[in-house]
Amino acid sequence: MQENVKVSIFGKQEMLDGEIMEIVTTGQYKEKDGKIYLSYFDSLQDEENPIKTLIKTDGDLVSIIRYGKNNTHLLFEKGVSHIMPYETPFGCLEMISHTKDIHLTPLEGGFDLKVDYQVELNRASVGRNQLHVVATPLKNRD
Repeated sequence: MQENVKVSIFGKQEMLDGEIMEIVTTGQYKEKDGKIYLSYFDSLQDEENPIKTLIKTDGDLVSIIRYGKNNTHLLFEKGVSHIMPYETPFGCLEMISHTKDIHLTPLEGGFDLKVDYQVELNRASVGRNQLHVVATPLKNRD
């Protein structure tokens, strides 16, 4: 069963002077066959053209798929490096994620996910990133 949830996303990128990004939105959460799915629209970069985002967890693997003007599919798995294409308005780059740690805590009707990872673009390090996503059921007032 799919539930409407409040989605709080916090991101920190060390390479950008510790820049912290925060998004609070609503989305849909469901569990199916041992997998967790969260979908929401992200309008942080472009309010007129929000990007549909799907986060899927399958055991120790976290997949983030962004659909929009430039599609992206990111993979995170503790202790594993993943090479994937990273589309930008200026062309496609090779992205490598080196995942240091993943913590997934199930919550009633949602979850708390933390991902700590390093990123390389075209074989050049762009720093350490931390992603924290919390999905909680919407209350009548949210």
